[in-house]
This record gives sequence, structure tokens and C-alpha cells, in this order.
Amino acid sequence: MERLKITVIGGSASNNFGNPPDSLGWPELLAKNLTQSADLTHVSRGGLTFVRGMNEIADIDSADVLIMHFGTSIGWPISIIKAGTVMGIDFATDHGLNQPSGVSKVKKRRIKNLFKRSFRNGVKYVLFFTGLYKPRASRRELSDQIEAVINLAQHKTERLIWIQHKAFLNHRIFLEKRVYEGYFKQIMKTLNGLDVKGLSVLAIPDDFMVAENYLFDCVHLSRKGHERLEKLVREAI
Repeated sequence: MERLKITVIGGSASNNFGNPPDSLGWPELLAKNLTQSADLTHVSRGGLTFVRGMNEIADIDSADVLIMHFGTSIGWPISIIKAGTVMGIDFATDHGLNQPSGVSKVKKRRIKNLFKRSFRNGVKYVLFFTGLYKPRASRRELSDQIEAVINLAQHKTERLIWIQHKAFLNHRIFLEKRVYEGYFKQIMKTLNGLDVKGLSVLAIPDDFMVAENYLFDCVHLSRKGHERLEKLVREAI
């Protein structure tokens, strides 16, 4: 029996970011569960946008199944100020205003970090209303970028599984929720409206959206979240 060749391209949501070093991301769990029937290659790139995804697709070999796992980098606001570290905030990177993946077990440190998060959230609103905190891509460009990703992927595979990561948004500020949800809904509407041979969209079910599947930042998956997503992907294959 010929072995299935699977390639996974994903952002930080596809690896074990924020989890114990001995834990596995869902692609590695999938490789482990399909070890008898498939060879899997996982390409992980933090901050995976549609444009960056196309660059990664161009560099891979052909595969029987290509799985694209896009995270929140497409619709999540980032600071467009690149001024180094100011007021304890690293503006030189895209993740300088991100929430931590976990909370300290030390009470004093938890309280200190709570004030730091509150301050950063206030800065986000100031930047947003001055046009300096917004997503990388314009919503007007989403449909064209999605179609471009799919067209390029068709040169590498006959079967494309698209996973659009869904953030939990439990304790994120209203601004981030509103901006991200608008992008997410438009992305899903575009994907579900396409009639492309070999394309399947793995929708994250409602019962997946619980706190135990996510880290404190409400974006990256917990160990249990990776295990549950792996099962969904394996069933889709």
C-alpha cells in the first residue's frame, strides 16, 4: 500500500507554543497516529498570513494532502509603530502587545502582570483611534488573497484542507474581539462560497470553543486543544 504524503503549513497555533516542552502540536500528534500509513512534513512559521502562506507553498514539494492552518495573524490588530521598546512595550515586533500564554503561580507577580496587561490594553485603544493599531491586511483584500492561496496550492496538491483558526476571545478586550470577528466571518464566508475541486474547509465546531482547549492568551491551543484538533483533522483526512 502506497504511503500518503501529507504536508502541514501553519502558524504558531499549529505548534506547541506555550505548552510544556514534552507536549506535541497537533501535526506531530497526527504524524504519530498515522505512522503506519503516512509521511507528514510540518512547516511552522509564526505570524502566518495569506501572503506568507503563498511563499511557503511555493517552497514545498508536491503532496497528496496539503493542510493549511492559518491563525489569527490575518485579522488580529498589531501596532504599526516600529520604535523599539517604549514604556516597557516592545513596539519593534508584531507581538509586543500580545497577552501572555500563561499566568504566574506567584500571587505578587500575577497582580503586577495584571496591571501591565491593563496598561497595555489602554495603549491599544489609544493607538487604534489614532490609526496605529490595526490588522496587516485590508478586509477588501481578503477574498483575492484567499483565492490566490488556493490557486497556488492546486499546483502542489489535489487535496487541500483549510483550517481557519478560531480564537476563544474570552477575556480579550472589546476592540480586539470586534475587529477579529469581522475578519473571521468574512474569511469563512469567502471560503464557504467557493466551489473548488479538492478543497475542504475544516470548520472549528462550537463545542471546541471552551477554555480548556486554549492557553491564557485565548489564541494558542492547550495540550488538550491540540489533541482535540488532531482528532478533527484525522477524521477529515
